Amino acid sequence: MVEEDCFEWICGKQNYRSSEAAYCGRLIVANDLFDEALDWGVKKPERFAFRVTWALEHAFSYSPARLFDYCERITDNYLQANYFGVIRLYSKMMVRLLSAPKTDLSSDCVDRIVDVTFTRLIDSAIPPSVRVWCMDILCRLPHQESWIDEEISEVLKWFRQSHVPSLRSHAKMMCRKVGL
Repeated sequence: MVEEDCFEWICGKQNYRSSEAAYCGRLIVANDLFDEALDWGVKKPERFAFRVTWALEHAFSYSPARLFDYCERITDNYLQANYFGVIRLYSKMMVRLLSAPKTDLSSDCVDRIVDVTFTRLIDSAIPPSVRVWCMDILCRLPHQESWIDEEISEVLKWFRQSHVPSLRSHAKMMCRKVGL
């Protein structure tokens, strides 16, 4: 019953602010709805998927250890997402995962993440708010191949000259982080 209540509450709201996302995040944690929220985040219509993913991001901030329990699912959802708002939120979760030393990804998984993330990073149709998170993901991935580091360096140098202020400033920050 709690699952349907959460679903109806999210769908029924006209406006969805951070306080509502936080409330739904607490519902997810209190009722252990992580699996359902991860399913809803890729299978529901865009507006609802965004709202659920935003609540899920809050849920993981309330229960950070749970983030690592769902590492594979988060990675799969990040790779499958096609709505920009959802991609941005899953990108933020990926950065949190990749920032922790205990995250263990297979080399096949890293390759898939690299491919999708590079594609999103260089696609001008993708909003800057998503592309800056792509920079963070690529700089945090454990790179098996030297060409990946070379490509990241080239892309960051290219974005440092961007006419989009957020891309330019984030690229400069990432260059300092990686020592370029």
